Amino acid sequence: TTSIGQHGATIGAERFNLSSENLRSDCGSLWSCIQDIIDLDGLRCLRDCTRGGLGTALCEWAEGTGYGMEIEEGLIPLSEEVSAICDILGFDPLYLACEGCALIGASPSAMDRILARLRNNPISSDTRVIGEVVENHGRIVGMKTLIGGMRIVDMPVGEMLPRIC
Repeated sequence: TTSIGQHGATIGAERFNLSSENLRSDCGSLWSCIQDIIDLDGLRCLRDCTRGGLGTALCEWAEGTGYGMEIEEGLIPLSEEVSAICDILGFDPLYLACEGCALIGASPSAMDRILARLRNNPISSDTRVIGEVVENHGRIVGMKTLIGGMRIVDMPVGEMLPRIC
């Protein structure tokens, strides 16, 4: 529903005394955008990306359902500020905490209605379709990279940043 890794990058920048004028945590309630879509047919699942970020949420869905997921790196919203902090600190933005970001699964027939409603809300105006559920590689999340390869998105081991709450 929004650019990933904002909260985790903000915490990382603070811990390592880095500054970025436009970097802000996305910490906030998701209810205003979720209530806009909760009544729609075709909505399959919802999850915040707080602990472990987008990558962990996708892996949990793949493991829990037995289906594979394919996402496209170029479709994932990522701000320049978060990207810069990740480059400096060696973080993967897929696994950074997203305190105000939701991952939504829906049937293809419901996608246009869901996107229209979410994009009308200021906290989810950057909502994008980033991939699809696939049957050909169960329980695995694959990401089509910007250079045309396929990368496996796996469950993280350990934590990039120790918990603060």
